Amino acid sequence: MSQIWHDRRLRYSHMSNCHQNLTLSSAIVDRLWQPFVCFVNSKKSELHISPSANTFVLIYPNGTVWMNFRLRVEGPCYVDLTQYPFNEEECELVLESYAYNAANVRLKWRDWNPVFEYPSRTKMPDFVLSEIRWAKHSFVYAAGKWDQLTVNFFLNRQYGVYIFQMYFPVQTAVAMSWIPFFLDHRSLPARITLAVSSLMSITFQYGNILKSLPRVSYVMSVDVWIFAGIAFIAGSLIELAIVGHLHRCSRIHRLSSRQRNRCYLLEEREQGMATSMSIPQTPLESAVSFTTPTPLPMADIRLNSAAYGTFYMEQMRENGTQNETNIWPRTKNSVEQKEGSLYNGGIEWQRKIKRRKTSAVQHQNFERTPTRINKLMRSGTKQIRKQFRQTVYGNWSDPVYWDERARIYFPIAYMVFNIAYWSYYVGFHKFLRPWMLANK
Repeated sequence: MSQIWHDRRLRYSHMSNCHQNLTLSSAIVDRLWQPFVCFVNSKKSELHISPSANTFVLIYPNGTVWMNFRLRVEGPCYVDLTQYPFNEEECELVLESYAYNAANVRLKWRDWNPVFEYPSRTKMPDFVLSEIRWAKHSFVYAAGKWDQLTVNFFLNRQYGVYIFQMYFPVQTAVAMSWIPFFLDHRSLPARITLAVSSLMSITFQYGNILKSLPRVSYVMSVDVWIFAGIAFIAGSLIELAIVGHLHRCSRIHRLSSRQRNRCYLLEEREQGMATSMSIPQTPLESAVSFTTPTPLPMADIRLNSAAYGTFYMEQMRENGTQNETNIWPRTKNSVEQKEGSLYNGGIEWQRKIKRRKTSAVQHQNFERTPTRINKLMRSGTKQIRKQFRQTVYGNWSDPVYWDERARIYFPIAYMVFNIAYWSYYVGFHKFLRPWMLANK
């Protein structure tokens, strides 16, 4: 900091014309009159004393004093974190005369370049000094009116490092939450692990970000980014819950369908047995047993050449005696194969009962488990409406349908959010708005 003032008591032009100025050491500072200019809003000020006090004093022949101090000043910065980490910070320093009001000391900036910077000394890793403004004001205290000199430093934050430390990890976590959409919907443990891991990673990342920031009550741009990532991951968890619920419902439906089919089979068997036992019989049918009669024992079958090759049965032996009248020839015109015989009538009646039972079971199966064609015939309008809803809205009860839609809609929605976010916070606030204010 440099101060220049005029003190007539220090003139020496009438003494010597050889010296253009006098350069004195810091030991003489306390013996000179000073305006006592200080930084009224500084938090901490320190004079460099390596190896001695870094003070420069120069006196011109007309009594003008030029005093320079090498100081380290910590001043306040007015931080608006609404656009963090794309924000611009403003730091202000206010200079006043601590001991003299405007009636004794008047402060003003030098006419040419009063505040300047050294490009090699003002480089910072996080900020870039974009602009310096200075002004003069007057402030009224109880003791009078004081002159004030203010200087404002505008710093633009470098957000390249934050893209790799904050934005890229969040994008990676959100992309990891989409991996369960490509897994089998029956692999619930793996899908839950991926989604929950993504949510935990983004939560820890947000906690690390807040550690380096002051506590503010408004929403920052990084909050919007983090909350959007959490919302997308929560959406994937909700989709996972829906898919798991639909899978469980479809499994219960399949199990209940199998159980119903088993019940239908048991009922059909019971009804078939009841039908066979409750068929009415005629007196002739009652006299005939439904079981096949025991065939008579055959002794021998021989070829009788005298009977022109006709088969005859050997004499049936009954009670150990031979009886010619008991010979029962099994020819085509035998009594056994006549339609009116009792033996053949029992067999035919069994066939009729079997056909009747088969037709009854088929009729019951048709009534209880109708095919898709029968359903469409009975409720054609309802099925048409259902197919129309499935065509328009899709099969909402199918877990695979939800996964297929999530693979498309989640990346598209996140891409739209990225376009809106970067256009607003970077395109508008960093470039368009300053240009509008400059041309206003």
